[in-house]
Amino acid sequence: MAIADGTEIISSMDSESIQSLIERNRKTNWPDLEPYQKAFAYSFVTHYNHHRAAKEAGLAASSGIGVLRHPLVAAFIAHLQEKQATNLFITKDYITTQYVNMIPMLMGEEEVPVILANGDTVYGKQFRPSELRGVLQELSKTVEGFDKNKNVGGSSGGMQVNINLSSLVGGTTIEGEIVSDD
Repeated sequence: MAIADGTEIISSMDSESIQSLIERNRKTNWPDLEPYQKAFAYSFVTHYNHHRAAKEAGLAASSGIGVLRHPLVAAFIAHLQEKQATNLFITKDYITTQYVNMIPMLMGEEEVPVILANGDTVYGKQFRPSELRGVLQELSKTVEGFDKNKNVGGSSGGMQVNINLSSLVGGTTIEGEIVSDD
């Protein structure tokens, strides 16, 4: 059932029939959409501008809002947005947040699952300096203007910080820079 323009056929359908049509298309890769409707949808999820999407689909800019209001096109756009959200979920901010959330566990401030030699799992606090150092090094890459080789000793608004963890475990030193917002 190809939907030529779609508006006449869709406007004569009840909401249950429209929902059924959308579900059928979702399962069968949207065969009832015309090529210009698919092109419009792809362009729309890129720019979120119905005038531009209409032009890029070969339509008059003024027809963009009408295409956008078509139930099948709207459902296809929602489908594309769902796929896009899944692909874009892992961002720089997401990764940074995950690293920050790991710090209390690696510092031994929070209990973590520990697998024993016999395979049993227990929960306990465990300081892990080498993993902490790696996380802090990765986080330093996300901080704008952070230069681990830069020594700000004596400069206004900053100081060099060295955290020597050797007294606790294994001789690990973490270096960083603290700059005040003053």
